[in-house]
Amino acid sequence: MAKAARAQKKIKAQKRRVDAGAAQSGVEQHFESATGRVGMGSLRISDMIKPQNPTDTLVESIADQLCTIVEDNYDIQIQVDGEGVTESLQVQKLTVLINSLLENVRRNIGSLSKLAQDLETKVRERTLKLDLIVQSSNDGVWLWDLPNDCVEYSPRWRQLMGLDNERLNKIDDWLLKVHPDDQERLRSAIRAHLQGTTHFLTEDYRILHADGTYRWVWCRGRCHRDQNGRPILMAGTQTDVHQLRSIDASTGLPNEDSLQSTLEDIINRKIPFRAMVIGVPRVISMKEELGSDELSALRKAIAYRLSSSLPFVSDLAHLSGEYYAAILTQDIGAEDLHAKVLESVLDAFTRPFSTGLRNIQLDVAIGVTQPVHEFDCSPSDVMRDAWASYRCARNSGHRSNILNEEQIEAARDRAYMQEQVRRGLERGWFVPYFQPIVDMKSERTLGFETLCRMSHPDLGILPPARFIPIAEELGVMDAIGERMLTRALDQLATWANMGAPFGELFLTVNLEAQQMMQQDFPQKLGEGLRARHIPAQNLKLEIVESSMVGNFASASRQIGLLRELGVKIALDDFGTGYSSLEYLNELTFDLIKIDKAFVDDVENDPRKKSMVKMICVLAETLGAQICVEGIENDSQAAIMVDLNVTFGQGYMFSKPLPADTLHTALQAI
Repeated sequence: MAKAARAQKKIKAQKRRVDAGAAQSGVEQHFESATGRVGMGSLRISDMIKPQNPTDTLVESIADQLCTIVEDNYDIQIQVDGEGVTESLQVQKLTVLINSLLENVRRNIGSLSKLAQDLETKVRERTLKLDLIVQSSNDGVWLWDLPNDCVEYSPRWRQLMGLDNERLNKIDDWLLKVHPDDQERLRSAIRAHLQGTTHFLTEDYRILHADGTYRWVWCRGRCHRDQNGRPILMAGTQTDVHQLRSIDASTGLPNEDSLQSTLEDIINRKIPFRAMVIGVPRVISMKEELGSDELSALRKAIAYRLSSSLPFVSDLAHLSGEYYAAILTQDIGAEDLHAKVLESVLDAFTRPFSTGLRNIQLDVAIGVTQPVHEFDCSPSDVMRDAWASYRCARNSGHRSNILNEEQIEAARDRAYMQEQVRRGLERGWFVPYFQPIVDMKSERTLGFETLCRMSHPDLGILPPARFIPIAEELGVMDAIGERMLTRALDQLATWANMGAPFGELFLTVNLEAQQMMQQDFPQKLGEGLRARHIPAQNLKLEIVESSMVGNFASASRQIGLLRELGVKIALDDFGTGYSSLEYLNELTFDLIKIDKAFVDDVENDPRKKSMVKMICVLAETLGAQICVEGIENDSQAAIMVDLNVTFGQGYMFSKPLPADTLHTALQAI
């Protein structure tokens, strides 16, 4: 009996602890059954170890049973410290003691077993709920042991990436699969969270799937820190958001991000293709006319018809606004095939579209690139050419255009100039030039118009026609206008400090519509004038009619505030707008500038002379002065004098002058 033997070993150990000189010890005879306290009589240790009679055998049996029940999990020690107790009473007391102990053991084991079962049940329930939540969210789970740089991934995480069998242990095994354009952003986000600058990690990015494509995912996570605040564990989830990031909800087509990925894949695989931009401009103007349901139905109908008109092997995507793009991957030599595709798309718009409430006829414009068979280009290069082709189609009035070499060169020059305009704003390349404004009768210079030039380090001084259209397209004309106004104020301050007659010169500055509509613009201008001690009447702000179209009430209020400062207001390019007479009737202008178009060949065109005369009479009636632009010869100047024109400017008097030569020119004048 192995267990009995173990019990005997324990008793022998106990015996060795008893004083060697006392072979028998006395135990007080005291037994209180109500409380379970037992007093024991004399008991020979040697008798417990070496059974000599049935009683000893019974004790041994009880000890064996106790060992069986306790299973080595409890130590029960019997101390022998008395004599004079009969063996039968000893056995009784021992039995009561053992039974009492066993009952306590049973109760404790039962309580512990129930507690363990309850804990196991709660763990199973919590695990089931957590598994259900994770499965329903379609998320993959990851756990990163930072000290050991070991990452564990759930089966769902691996399934999302198609990496069921691939070994991924280190954090870089994961991060190196992230798209190169997104990798540093994700690393920075993780680093920021580990350093404690963000409460959570939350970042979306593209990651390489096992099929060779990139998928959009959303990663969330949080780290656990030790008592010193150092991160030791980080866990989180990864969600597949590719559908949300790549599909346009309004049309059901792939969106611009998806198109970018498609182009990258086609270029990397060196598949020849053409790109096509399709615009439906009328839909933009119909947004206010159509209800939301009709507009949604119309967009879906357009997407369906475009999809039906394109080959199955092509890729169709919805861009921003009412624009679409298609990628045609047929043989680049099949020109007739591409022509048929183009014809099919155009034919799709010959039939009206039904929104359920009405039939709508839409026009379409299509721009197509040259075949792409050299793969050192980027998706942005391809789309730049596609948009350039589309603009050519729109500007020419044709429904379609296939990009040619001349158009490609113009598109590249346009892209180059866009970059130069952005750099010019950063590096101060936009500088003022000043063209004299003279009194037509005395030919004395009374002021200057502030004109903008671009001083390019490689291209030299560029005229407005080279960069103004690009700046307007980029929406940075207000920034350029602010710089020109600041330089003009500085120049007026210089003249004011020089004293008369320089302090009497005036400057005109073109005011951009966005500048004028800024609510605090009059206040800032007033502060600038006072800070430089400039007489307000020496500044004339030129406003074009187009800046007031659709904003007449706001423009009228701003002009009123500017006039309160003492600043003069000029109406620029009179006669080239939409409703000049209305503006003249409602607003007060100090100066009306006649555009150069009315002066060109005025000496040979009686109608132009008559028109200038009528404008002069109208200006005199309104109490405004007249300035004629673009005077280039004596004949034109003589006609303007005869018509009582107040001011004139043009190459006949002087070309625009740079600021560094202005002082010398003034002294010569």
